[in-house]
Amino acid sequence: MKRTIFIALLCLGIAGAAASFLPFEFLKPGIVRTLTRSLGRPVEIGAVHLALFAGPGFSLEGVTIHEDPRAGIEPFAYAGTVEARVDFAGLLHGRRGFSNLRLTDATVNLVKPEHDLWNFEMLMQSGGRATEMPSIQMRAARVNLKFGQTKSVFYFDDADLDVESAQGGLDVEVRLSGIPLRTDRPAQDFGHFFLRGTSVPSASGPMLNLSVDLEPSSLEALARLADTANFPLNGMVSAQARLSGPPSALMVEGAVQLDDSKRARIVELPFRGSLNLAEQRMELASTGKQPWNVRLDAENLVASPRWQASLDLNEAPLAPIVSGLRRFNIPIPEKITAIGVLQGTLAYRSGEGFQGAAEVREASFSLPDVDEISSSALALRFNGLAVILRSAIFASKETGQTTQVDGSYTISGESAGLVLKIATKGLPLGDSAFLGFANAPFLDRAAGGVVSGLLQYRDDGWSGDYEVQDTEVALDGLAKPLTIHAAFISASSVRVAISRLQAEVDGVEVAGDYRWDLDDAQSAHRFRLNIQRVEGSAIARLFSPVLSREGGFLARTLRLGLKAAPDWFTQRKLDGAISVGTLDAWGSRLRVDTAHVLWNGAVIQLSSIDARTTQGAALRGNLSIDLSERAPKYKFEGGLNGVHYKGGDVSLQGSAEGAGNGAALLASLRGEGTLRGRAIQFTRDTLFRAVAGRFMVTAPNGAPVWKLSELAVTQGADLYLGEGGTQPDGKLALDLKNHAKQVHYTDTVGP
Repeated sequence: MKRTIFIALLCLGIAGAAASFLPFEFLKPGIVRTLTRSLGRPVEIGAVHLALFAGPGFSLEGVTIHEDPRAGIEPFAYAGTVEARVDFAGLLHGRRGFSNLRLTDATVNLVKPEHDLWNFEMLMQSGGRATEMPSIQMRAARVNLKFGQTKSVFYFDDADLDVESAQGGLDVEVRLSGIPLRTDRPAQDFGHFFLRGTSVPSASGPMLNLSVDLEPSSLEALARLADTANFPLNGMVSAQARLSGPPSALMVEGAVQLDDSKRARIVELPFRGSLNLAEQRMELASTGKQPWNVRLDAENLVASPRWQASLDLNEAPLAPIVSGLRRFNIPIPEKITAIGVLQGTLAYRSGEGFQGAAEVREASFSLPDVDEISSSALALRFNGLAVILRSAIFASKETGQTTQVDGSYTISGESAGLVLKIATKGLPLGDSAFLGFANAPFLDRAAGGVVSGLLQYRDDGWSGDYEVQDTEVALDGLAKPLTIHAAFISASSVRVAISRLQAEVDGVEVAGDYRWDLDDAQSAHRFRLNIQRVEGSAIARLFSPVLSREGGFLARTLRLGLKAAPDWFTQRKLDGAISVGTLDAWGSRLRVDTAHVLWNGAVIQLSSIDARTTQGAALRGNLSIDLSERAPKYKFEGGLNGVHYKGGDVSLQGSAEGAGNGAALLASLRGEGTLRGRAIQFTRDTLFRAVAGRFMVTAPNGAPVWKLSELAVTQGADLYLGEGGTQPDGKLALDLKNHAKQVHYTDTVGP
C-alpha cells in the first residue's frame, strides 16, 4: 500500500513538473476570453503552460493587457510571466475564471484621460462586483504615469502591487510600494513609498481610505525629484499621511519629519490639506503652533508638475534657523553666531527658484576674536537660488563705527557662495576686523590707520578698490615698518595693484606703485618707486635683515654657519624701477634718474643705472649683489663720465668689487679699468691737454688709494708715457717720460 502511494505521488510530481514545460495551446482561447471578461479589456498571451503546484492554474508567458479605449491605445500592462490561479469557488457557482493573477517582470501604465477616470478606476468598475475581478499581485515592476497622451517624468521602480477584493466583494483593497524616480535624472538615494488602503463603491463613485508612508530618504534626492535644480542639501526626510474621500476630493492629514545626516531629529511638521486626483491638484498646509507656517500647492501632478512651496515667518528666531541650515549642509561657517528675529515670506516655484522678502530685526553677529556687529533691521530679498542683502548699516558694538554692507548668498550654480560688498568711509583699520576684511589683500599686513572704498568678498577671498591712510605695514626684509600716508589699492584673489603710494620708512620719503599678478609667467612682484632723499648709511641700516646675516661676534669668530634663510628670502621675486632725488654716499651726492631692479632669491641686480652727481658727472652701469654667502658681495660694471677734475674732466670705465658692510666693504673694495681726461691743470704750471691710461683703486683705510699705469699724457705738442699712484702722504705722484726726458709731478688727489 505504501509503495502504491509513493508511486502515485511520484507520478503526480513528475506530471506536475513535466506540465510546466508542456504547451497547452488548445487552452489559450478560453483563457484569453476569461481574462478579457474579468479585466474588462482585451488580453493577449504568448504561451500557456499548466502549473499544478502554484495553483493549480496556468503559467502564461508574454502577456499583454490592453487598455480601455477611453484611456488610450497603449497597453495597460506588459508582463513576462503571469501565474493565473483557477477560481474553484467560482466554478462551483457556474463561473469560469481566475481567483488570482501574479505578474512578474511587468511594466504598468497608469493613465488619467483628460475628461475621464483613471484607468485603474476603470479596471475596478469593469467587472461589476469586485468578486468578479481576480486578485492581482505584481512584484519588482515598473509603474509609469501618464496624463492623456503625455507620459510623466515620474515613475515607480521596484514596485510591488496587491489588489484584491474585501468585505464580501464590495470593496477593493490595494497595497503598493515602490521607489519614486524621474526619467530625466539618474537614480537617487530615495527610499520606498508605501500606499495601503481600500476603495469602497458608492452611489457617487468609489470612496478611498488610504495610508501613505515615505521611509527615510535623502533630502537632496527629494529636492531633485521635485525639481531639476541642484540643491546641495544634507539630511533625511520621512512622512506619513492619511487620505480619505472620493478621488476628486481626498482629505489629507499627516506629518513630515526632517533629520540631519546623523539621523537626529531636527523638526516634525504636521500638515493638513486636500488632493484632487481628477484635476491633479494638491493643497497642503502645516498645522500646530510654531513661529513659521509652510504651505504646498501643486497642479498637473502627472502631466507637467508645477508646484509652489511657501514659508511664512512670524517673529521666528534666527539662531535655531541658522543652526538647522548648517545641519542641512548649507555652508554657513560654524564660528558665526547670529541672533535676531525673522519676519517675512519665502516662496519656491518649480522652474523659477526662490522669491520673496524678509526682515531681520535686532540682528547681531559675532566671531571669535572679532568685534560683534549689529543692525536694527536687515532687508533680505530672495531671487532664484540667491538670498540678497539690501544696503544695511552695521555698527561695531565696541566702537560704534558704522559701515554699509550689501551682499548675497547663492545656494548652487556657477556663482554659488557668499558675496559681500562693503562700502567704507574712513573706517579705522583697528575696527575692520569686526567685518572680517582684515584679511583682505594688503590690509592683512596693515596696522592702524583708516580704510575707505568698496570691498567685495567671495568664497575665494577678498577683492575691491579702496584707499588706506596713515597705516603701518611690516615688510619682510626691512628693519622698520613702512608708514603709508596714502595709497589706492585695487585687489582680487589673483592680482593686487597699489597706486599713488605716499609713504616713508625710517625717515625716508617714498612714492610709487606696485603690482602682483598670479597670471604673470614669472610671478614677480613689480614696482616703481621714487625716493626723495636718502643716505647710503640709511639704506644699509634699513636693509640690514638681508645684508647682515653673519650672526653675532661668537658666530663670526668661530666661523659658524649662516642663519637659515627664511622662505620669503629664498622665494622672493621683485622686478621694478627706482629713482632717487638725492643719494648721499661716501662723501658724494647723486641723483639717480632710473635703475632697473631685479631681485631673485639671493641675487639682487640693479641694471641700466642712470645717475648724475651734483657737479654733472654721469654714472651709468650695472650693480649686482650676491646675498648667498656669509657677507654680501657687490660688483659694479660701468662708467663715470664727465668728472670735473683740476679745471678739466675725467671719465672712468671699468668694474669694482667688494664684500661686507660698512667699513668692511670699503676695506675690501677694488676697482679697475681705463680712464680718459682732457684739459687737466695738474699743477699750477702743468696743463695736460689729454690723458689716457689704466687705473686700479682700493680703500684699505677708508680713503681711496690709486694706482695708474700705461699712462699717455699729452702736454703741449709732446707725448709723455708713464705711471703714477697715491703716496703715503695722500698726494698723487706721476712719473712720465718723453724719449730721454723724464718728469715727476706731485699734487693733491682732489680737484
